[in-house]
Amino acid sequence: MGYINVYKKNNSILCFFFFILLHTRFISAQKLPEISDLSHKNILFKQFSEEVEKNYRLLAQGNTSISLQFFYYRAEKNDTLLTIAARSLIPYETLASLNRLGEVGANIEGKLLILPTCPGLFILEKPFSPLEILLKEKYLHEPNLVCYTLGDTLFYFIQDARLSGTERAFFLDSNLRLPVFHAVLSSNYGQRLSPITGKSSFHEGVDLAAPEGSLVMACKAGQIEQIGYSQIYGNFIIIKHEDEKGRQMRSFYAHLKTIDCKEASFVLGGATIGSVGSTGLSTGPHLHFEIWLNGKTIDPNELIKGIR
Repeated sequence: MGYINVYKKNNSILCFFFFILLHTRFISAQKLPEISDLSHKNILFKQFSEEVEKNYRLLAQGNTSISLQFFYYRAEKNDTLLTIAARSLIPYETLASLNRLGEVGANIEGKLLILPTCPGLFILEKPFSPLEILLKEKYLHEPNLVCYTLGDTLFYFIQDARLSGTERAFFLDSNLRLPVFHAVLSSNYGQRLSPITGKSSFHEGVDLAAPEGSLVMACKAGQIEQIGYSQIYGNFIIIKHEDEKGRQMRSFYAHLKTIDCKEASFVLGGATIGSVGSTGLSTGPHLHFEIWLNGKTIDPNELIKGIR
């Protein structure tokens, strides 16, 4: 990170090819200026603010000839995405999409952020989070997008674009919730005697007992990564998420009676994805629920309030 190149694209293959060439050619470009304090007493912040105000005037006049510049700022202890957005006059979704912040509550203390001088959305060539995938699918077919390379990361810039209501709901959905209402915790996370074999084994999730047919909901906004059937877990769903630290997270829902979502679709937290059943190896109607963080299961009780 620290070097930015810009060029036009008419298709993603050519764009990526020219990205490689330009990145190599301009590797010695000047490093971005770093603002130490978001105060008009700071000369660099004053310069940044003047560029932002100029671009807003041009946009209001319908002028598309925007001079987009970038600055660094290292977030301090009490900074949040919303406070930085307010002080810089740049929408929070612009800052989030450029800096790959998956949700509004992301911890940014000490993070070196990039501040652009124009509102809009930055779309990743290689998206990771559900929101990034959603934005790429929406915008990447537009012609004549402008591309920027930051280190080995390529972004497309959609000038003056904002998140839609659905996209904003994805971004603002930072809390995890119970996947079943009025359920009873019948088996906790950790070592236990298996009700099937009677032998001691490690239980990778929690079991939430509920009447057959009870609604099962997504614990958090995300993308349906896989649906299927297993002899052990019966009907199951896997949803891909991103946590507040930008880490890869997945939730797993098993023993379902029905699956009421489609693979690769996007769901908001609280959306119905299926119903409680007793498919696979099961002693009765319940939801087996797991949370995976960076490929390893963790105790859902640590993240979700109300499991009891």
